[in-house]
Amino acid sequence: MRRSAGSVVLGVALAASMSLGLAGCGGSGESAGGADSAAKADSAAEQAAPKEQQSVAVTVDGAQMATDYQGNPCVVVTYTFTNVSDKDAQAFDTAAYSEVYQNGVQCDLAICDSVDGNSALTKVQAGNSTQVQLAYSVSDTSDVDVKVYPIVNLDNTTLAEKTFTLA
Repeated sequence: MRRSAGSVVLGVALAASMSLGLAGCGGSGESAGGADSAAKADSAAEQAAPKEQQSVAVTVDGAQMATDYQGNPCVVVTYTFTNVSDKDAQAFDTAAYSEVYQNGVQCDLAICDSVDGNSALTKVQAGNSTQVQLAYSVSDTSDVDVKVYPIVNLDNTTLAEKTFTLA
């Protein structure tokens, strides 16, 4: 009987997947220590994986009340964005993102005449900094919480955070 190359490949793939499935079978992996052993293994894995080195640094410098293009209240947050890598130029919007909360609710970005809308897109070469301003809609003058994260955030890193009193 003659077999096609496709059926041979399919057979090999099925055999490999079955052997991988069987490799996962066996004991539960828990011994008398049970949960303690699993917790220690998780802790060891976390310690073995180094934290990712950030290529940018951000500070949250200030916040001031303003009005958006429709006359609604907004807050303008000023950041200092620094490219601390030895790589190509980077921009705030492609390397980091910010979240602003008021009364526990995330604020939307706003359009404000007093803010340079391109500042977050301005690229910065390695070792240099620039000031970035972003406007966010707010509902009142209660405090706002600002948090900045790296775009690639595998280890739940916060680059910067600050709370501002608007009243």
